[in-house]
Amino acid sequence: MKNITLLVFVLACASAFGAENTRDLPLPKKPTSFDFAEVANQFISLGEKEAVAKLLYLCKDSKSEYGHDIDSKTREQIGWICRLVFRAKANSALRPPRFGGLNLPFNTMKYSDWPIYPLAESNGVYFLLADGYSLAGVAEDPRKYIIYCQAEGIFRTDYLIVPSEADAGSALDLLLQKEVWMKIKWKDSEWHTGGGGFSYTLHEESVIKYLRKQTKKANQALQTTTTAVTDRAVARSAPAAVVSDL
Repeated sequence: MKNITLLVFVLACASAFGAENTRDLPLPKKPTSFDFAEVANQFISLGEKEAVAKLLYLCKDSKSEYGHDIDSKTREQIGWICRLVFRAKANSALRPPRFGGLNLPFNTMKYSDWPIYPLAESNGVYFLLADGYSLAGVAEDPRKYIIYCQAEGIFRTDYLIVPSEADAGSALDLLLQKEVWMKIKWKDSEWHTGGGGFSYTLHEESVIKYLRKQTKKANQALQTTTTAVTDRAVARSAPAAVVSDL
């Protein structure tokens, strides 16, 4: 009942937000570490109430109760932003969105090792492990995932540091040396005596190449973000460490 009441309230806020704000905040269509930091900082600058309303407003074209007609790319990008701007509460975890499966070795990538899956954080820099969900059933309504994150998580108030290329590259090198990465099995199978199981062979080199592209500013989707921020967000000041890199 609590979540239903919260959903009604935030949907009303989203409607009001959409009527008063005609300029949409950008989402990282071609994800790089720089895009993730800059876009997340724009949502953080709005504060929790307006950030949630904005995320819900991005779902505004859906005519389906379950968000089936929200295009898959928008749904995926909303999930990324939620993972960036909401933190888990103490001694708990925020589950990833239920949008489908990714082309990753799921059997040895436990959520306890990858707490912001499908993203990963290394030395304050954020990376996307894979994109493009495969789905056999029905994807979770992104509006419900937004409400879940708000109800079960904590909205962050500190800004992400927009890294330099060198910092992003070093952070990725560090990620690839971590135990959680080293224990991934890229070729794996498991079959049950009663039937069923899985078998896959994936290529670590392809995933590393995908991650490495996210450390290059030439691949950045957003060359500047200041003109895309709402007037209220522009009026707020960000930390010097962030402003100096924008």
